[in-house]
Amino acid sequence: MLTALLLLTILPAFAMIGAAQTANPADDPTAEIIALEKAMLDRWGTGDTYSFIELAAPEITYFDPSLEKRLNGREAFERFLAPLKGTFRVPRYEIIDPKVQVYGEAAVLSYNMVDYDEKGINAFRMNVTEVYVRRDGRWGLVHSHFSITKPRIK
Repeated sequence: MLTALLLLTILPAFAMIGAAQTANPADDPTAEIIALEKAMLDRWGTGDTYSFIELAAPEITYFDPSLEKRLNGREAFERFLAPLKGTFRVPRYEIIDPKVQVYGEAAVLSYNMVDYDEKGINAFRMNVTEVYVRRDGRWGLVHSHFSITKPRIK
């Protein structure tokens, strides 16, 4: 009787330990999306605009303070970014207070970003919202919105 009771108590514990050991850190959408964003920004900082384009889904929509209206589709997004390739450098940036909200196969990443120039001076502050969708096990960017933090409104 004691042996049976011990088995009933211990076997479920071993099963939980086994399940915990097989859990894959890549199964964490929050960590995965923030890692994708940071990898893109690391490359972007060298002037590599293709890093951003690679994340884009075919139906991406994009808002940027330099645009009068939204861009629709990867082709328009690529045309907008192509002339910028290699024309800038962001040696250091900060992602402040990132938050990922996951809804099934969709996720919203929002954060504040500070870009610094070569001298380490705060050059630019932005509010960022990125909407990702997971298809075939891969996260793709379907919407991106950058806005200036505390813009001067006249």
